[in-house]
Formats: sequence, structure tokens, C-alpha cells
Amino acid sequence: MVKHSSRIELSQSAVTRNLNFIRRKIGSGPIISSVVKANAFGHGIAQFVPMAERAGIWHFAVASCAEAEQVLQARTRPDTHVMIMGILYDEDLPWVIENEVEFYVFDCERLEAARKAARACGVKAKVHL
Repeated sequence: MVKHSSRIELSQSAVTRNLNFIRRKIGSGPIISSVVKANAFGHGIAQFVPMAERAGIWHFAVASCAEAEQVLQARTRPDTHVMIMGILYDEDLPWVIENEVEFYVFDCERLEAARKAARACGVKAKVHL
């Protein structure tokens, strides 16, 4: 039988303690965005997002539209925000905008595509330039 040489253990108290340490260093003003790409780096988006929310995190960054959807399904707070840092196809813009997912705009063509999609959806796009 093959045995694993490592394991992941999630701890609510450790997440809360670490966040409190960071808050003491930077204050309460800055937004802390928890990067949960690659299935929360192997910890599990579904398991980690609610734990991070209980510790006071309300902003999550992902690499793709599929991961954004996983965060939206896992969240327990309606005010939790999601931002796609990675690839986003124009055909996914309507879903992203309708679900108020933040995303990056790198060029004028993407900005125009986002404007058109937002107008068609009747929702403002949440973009980072």
C-alpha cells in the first residue's frame, strides 16, 4: 500500500490567528484578498472559503471563471467578492458581469467588450484597469 508523505489540515483558529496578525501589522483599512486559485492551493475552495469568511475575509481572487463560480457556490456571505486574476474569455463576460465578479482589463479591446456585455446585461462591470 502506498502511503502519502504529506497531508493538509485546515484550522479555523490558525486562519483567524494569522489574519489577526496581518491586521495588527497593516490596520483595518486595506482589503485583504485571499488567493484561492488551484482549488485554494490544494486546500479545497469549498472548505477554505467559508473558513476564511468566518475569519473576516470577504474578497477572494481566482485564476479562472470556473474557480470564480466555485467561490460563489462556497461563500456563506452575500457581501463576499470574487476577482478573476487570470484568463477570461469574451464569451464568459456576460456571466462574470451578471454575477458581479471583478476582472482585469488589459487593453482597449477588452474594455470595449466589457462595456458591450455590461450594457447588454444591464449591470455595471466591476473592472480593474
